[in-house]
Amino acid sequence: MDEAETILDRPIVLFLLVAGFGTILVMPLNALFNDVVTRIVIATGLYEPIRDVVLPRVVAMVAVMLNVLGFETTVYNFQLLAVTRGAHTVWVILFWNCVGWQTLILLLCTLVFGTAGSYTKLSKLICITLGLQFTLLISYLRILLMSIVAFFWGTLPAIIFHEYGGTVLVLFCLFLFWYVSFKWILVKAPLSGMLNNAG
Repeated sequence: MDEAETILDRPIVLFLLVAGFGTILVMPLNALFNDVVTRIVIATGLYEPIRDVVLPRVVAMVAVMLNVLGFETTVYNFQLLAVTRGAHTVWVILFWNCVGWQTLILLLCTLVFGTAGSYTKLSKLICITLGLQFTLLISYLRILLMSIVAFFWGTLPAIIFHEYGGTVLVLFCLFLFWYVSFKWILVKAPLSGMLNNAG
């Protein structure tokens, strides 16, 4: 291993980290984990900006995406979607707890380790910025797919997708993000620069 390289420069570390958090998400402890975190968010009042600011924008964006795909989508009360095609209409209700803030927590945990290696500050900043945007895109995609599943296959398959398929999607996208980050975004800092910073 190069002298300028640390254990955090190896993608396997991120793989194990994401796999560890992913295991928590897909295990039966998922409900307990979400419940504890949700209670903390409610107790601290952090749910209010999620409910009042984030949720309406996520719902509006998902409605636009559904319209592009050929559905007629109407938004009611900033959280209720009426998804229509032909004579068939499905109602999809979204709460503040559905917008993907848990995915953001998972991303932030991996960013702490993923950007701690010997990389340039600019590449770390780019990685963090793209990671936040990527998380938003994942949230849109997860809700979009859940709405489509509800429309074509009904409520129960949509709930199953929400609970399990969405988690698999998040983990896959996160692995993809870190693969791209290590391959093309994160740039190793020159050894001389690191020595100067240490001095």
